[in-house]
Amino acid sequence: MKKLLLILLSLVLVISITACGGESGGESGGESGGESGGESGGESGGESGGESGGESNKEFTDVSFFDGVFTYDGSKKSITVSGNLPTGAQVEYTNASATDAGEYRATAKISCNGYNTLTLNAVLKINKADITGLSAEPEQSVKQDGNSHLPTYSGDPASDVDVKYYLDGKEIDGITEPGAYDVQIVFSGKNYNELILNVSFKIKLSIGILASDVIDSFGSVPDAWEFLPDSFDPDYRLVDSEVTYDDFVAVKDIPLNGMGKQMNMVYGILTYTELASSYVNKIYGAMNIIKSLYSAYLDGSPDDYKSFSGNAGEFNFSIEITESEYLLYASIGPVNVTLYSNIGDEEYGARIQLTDTTVVKYGVNGESFTFALNILNSAAMLVEFSRDDEENTVGCVYEYLTVGGIDVIGTSAMIEVGEDYTVIIGTKGDFIPTSDSRNCEIYSNESGKLVGTEVREDVDGIIFNTYWFPLIDLVGINSIKKIDEMNGTNADTIYINGADDTLHTTLVGLAGLTNGKATSRRYDIEFKTMYFFVYDEESEKYESVSMEIPMLFIQTEHIDSFEDDFAKSNKKALNSASVTLTVTDADLEAIAFGYDVILPIYDSLKELITREAIIEYCKS
Repeated sequence: MKKLLLILLSLVLVISITACGGESGGESGGESGGESGGESGGESGGESGGESGGESNKEFTDVSFFDGVFTYDGSKKSITVSGNLPTGAQVEYTNASATDAGEYRATAKISCNGYNTLTLNAVLKINKADITGLSAEPEQSVKQDGNSHLPTYSGDPASDVDVKYYLDGKEIDGITEPGAYDVQIVFSGKNYNELILNVSFKIKLSIGILASDVIDSFGSVPDAWEFLPDSFDPDYRLVDSEVTYDDFVAVKDIPLNGMGKQMNMVYGILTYTELASSYVNKIYGAMNIIKSLYSAYLDGSPDDYKSFSGNAGEFNFSIEITESEYLLYASIGPVNVTLYSNIGDEEYGARIQLTDTTVVKYGVNGESFTFALNILNSAAMLVEFSRDDEENTVGCVYEYLTVGGIDVIGTSAMIEVGEDYTVIIGTKGDFIPTSDSRNCEIYSNESGKLVGTEVREDVDGIIFNTYWFPLIDLVGINSIKKIDEMNGTNADTIYINGADDTLHTTLVGLAGLTNGKATSRRYDIEFKTMYFFVYDEESEKYESVSMEIPMLFIQTEHIDSFEDDFAKSNKKALNSASVTLTVTDADLEAIAFGYDVILPIYDSLKELITREAIIEYCKS
């Protein structure tokens, strides 16, 4: 019995001695493949703890937690505690395993009964991998075919590698136009070092499509009249004969399709566009022949594809390609024509040398049109039209007449084509001599007829604002006669409705100055120069003619009293007791819009284009 008791006591003693106290291999190793295993703290940094149990706990010894450095390869990388750990020891890891490249602050917390808890620190570092197996030829080229192109590379990038292309620091998705480009192919990913392949990339001009590109770039012959309402076509301005007023003329027989001096300025320039177009049209009519001849030439793969000459039947031509332009030269009799097209944008046009001293040029760019004329030592004119987003036309006109190199007349105008009315404002008109004046003409888009005019005349700081209306707008006047004799207030003596008594006006300021306008007329009828066209069958051309047309004018501040003023002063000549002004509110609003809104804009633009600028434009 005593022997058995001794054996049991011996077993208990052995168990108590060996529990958590024997030496063990612990946890070790980690995954293979680390580039280095520098020491981080090994046995340092431990935290003591655990239960005292009346006796002090042991410390972990001969235990290390080393840094681990790896290179990304898509697999998980880990670092672990190494050394001799007691049997039953537990290790809790934080940030000790990762797959993506980066630097991780790892901890290993070791605990065991009878031991103070130990926390060790280390760094797990996974370096980005180099991208390998990819290459690109440093010089590459493709032929222009109208499609978008990029340089190519060899090799297959990993699925988590992005590929992007850059030109001048900006990402691109392709290049279409001919030229030489320095392109970067950039491979990148969060786990990789960026790889850049530099390529000198060329889009070679394909002469197989060059002929079409060149010829098509010249567009078509522009029609400047398209910027104006259809009713402004010269056909609508035709008259058969001149009306004279030596005897009474019925008001209904006075032509209403004329235009004032401002609009005539526009027509005067646009008629030159038709003259220029008559020559340019001959070239455009032979474009298919020119394209065919040039294509056949290019099919022979010539060394110099940038120059070519040929004959299109009625004229000889030559093609020239520069760094910035396509050019086509042609001579039609004594007239030399140059078509041009700017490479890289929408602008094209023509320069026509009509004579040694006369040249016209036009240019088309998107929704804008410019036409200029220069007659050496005589005249320089330019008109510009453009359409806005609502298809309304806005334009400016400049005209300089020159004698002996000195500008003797310089005028300009601004035109706006709205939905219902066309407004044109400028410095041409029948004004008080020496006044600083503006003429605002309003036309109906539907009929092309002059609705009315508002004129501003500044005489030494005194402003006269006057409306001008066609005589047909005044109901109560049926006929009119004019005698070229001054009547004291009017340059002519005027009779109405077959009466012997002359037309009378109402004066302002008879008893003194009224707004500085002593003895000025509240209203009157004056004859304005209006412009029309006749058609010459023999030359097949429109010819401008002028005609005197009676117009009613009213000072704007007296329009409300006009009917009473007129009736009181002309009782003997009227067929009824009153007269009626039939100008519509819409017409008056259109006149007010031109005068109040467009006129200030015109004043800021009226000298924008100089004579020298027009001449220079025609030269280039």
